[in-house]
Amino acid sequence: MRRIERPSIRTLSWWLAALTLALLLKQHYSTATTTQLDWMLQPLADLLQLVSGHGFQRADDGVWFSTSADVQLVKGCAGINFMLMSLLGYVWLLRPDSCDETGRWSWLAGQVLLLAAALVAAWATALLANTLRILAAMALQTDGSMFHAIGLDGASLHRLIGLTIYLPLLSAQLTLGQRTTSKQRVLIPVLLYLLLMILIPLLTGNAWQNPQLFAKHLGQLLIGLMLWYGLPLLLRGGRSADRSHSSTHRHGSSGPFQTAATGKVLLLTAADTSPADHPPSKIGA
Repeated sequence: MRRIERPSIRTLSWWLAALTLALLLKQHYSTATTTQLDWMLQPLADLLQLVSGHGFQRADDGVWFSTSADVQLVKGCAGINFMLMSLLGYVWLLRPDSCDETGRWSWLAGQVLLLAAALVAAWATALLANTLRILAAMALQTDGSMFHAIGLDGASLHRLIGLTIYLPLLSAQLTLGQRTTSKQRVLIPVLLYLLLMILIPLLTGNAWQNPQLFAKHLGQLLIGLMLWYGLPLLLRGGRSADRSHSSTHRHGSSGPFQTAATGKVLLLTAADTSPADHPPSKIGA
């Protein structure tokens, strides 16, 4: 039985510091006004203006808006929840090596710099994700009749767009540094999404303030996760089954029982070979 190694003090302190930073950022977002989130909304407006060509201005209440694009960047557009997911993803990538023997103070200074780098990287990743999400929403809002026909309102459409951008971007982020497996790059974004968007609202009580809205959001989120991660698995399984069937068909059609004229060869083959000569996957073909 394989022995499970206990995490070191350095590993525990790293995760404690990272989770404390994430909680502080979450608390700041929950109590901040739109003006206090200008560190995210202003660069977002500048980037949208650069890419789309629509001018953005800042109102007195801190909301950035574009008259030509008919877009307002309110507090919810800051994308702090995604920034938290991205931060935890970078923390996972930059986690300390259990075999690191660096001196205490040198290690501590290095971890502070790494946490700062993870925070800046998460900010930049969130800025990119929000820009893509709002650009997609701007493109789709010109004709939303199709989405209204299937029961998607504006808020639901924005959540769906966010899901289709956030999850692949988180998976791509986790490919950096080659410290994650392919399964982890699929599972970690889903777990982070469920943690930030489902578990924390339930624990803080925000979900119970409007249970019907939360239930609707939960259903849309679960459907989105099933579509984006369930369908590729089903398609991959279908392709594997097709390849297996094709391989079996080829072996059967060109195998030893193709014609009676090869009967002598068949007898020699059966007598002169053993199962050890064949790979296990081909014995039953």
